[in-house]
Amino acid sequence: MRILMTVLLSSCLMASFAVSQGIPSTEPAADAPAVKKLYKVLDKQGNVTYTDLPPKEDATEMALPIINSRPVVDVPAVNFGNGREPVFQYTSLTILVPTADQIIKVNTDTLTISASLQPDLQSSQGHTLQLLMDGKVVAENTASTNVGQVERGTHSISAKVVDKNGQTLIEAPAVNVHAQQATVLNPSHPLYKKPVIAKAKKK
Repeated sequence: MRILMTVLLSSCLMASFAVSQGIPSTEPAADAPAVKKLYKVLDKQGNVTYTDLPPKEDATEMALPIINSRPVVDVPAVNFGNGREPVFQYTSLTILVPTADQIIKVNTDTLTISASLQPDLQSSQGHTLQLLMDGKVVAENTASTNVGQVERGTHSISAKVVDKNGQTLIEAPAVNVHAQQATVLNPSHPLYKKPVIAKAKKK
């Protein structure tokens, strides 16, 4: 009962303030809640109390203002442009291996490609991590791979993340690597043969 009395008294004070400030009242909504009657009771000791129940002793019925209610307003969904969902933002994508201008031997070395992506790949959103050599994909959805049979010459190594529509979301700066033909005279070459030194014949 005390809560109801507090609410009703607050409404009375707000209505009185609005009238004193010349603020026009709004029409009540069709589904405005019904307000009970409120009585002001003055006892023999001069104490004033309020109640929503008809008292037995003399009481004055209070004139309560109509409590207005406002209809619920539907908030439209946020439009991120062109009707598309917000795009996840990656902060960095770099090639760790090979290093810039690294030299490998065509016949003996395997080219290792390793990349670092921050934050982690969002596969659940249809994103794909691609490792590339000379613009061609050599591996997908892995941060490291090995490439064999690298042709002699300079090759460009890069990486990128694409969405489900093939659009590039982030791309790593390219790194050049140089593949050189190993000579059979090099001891590390698989076809290298240790030269045989002929011994001089004794006379």
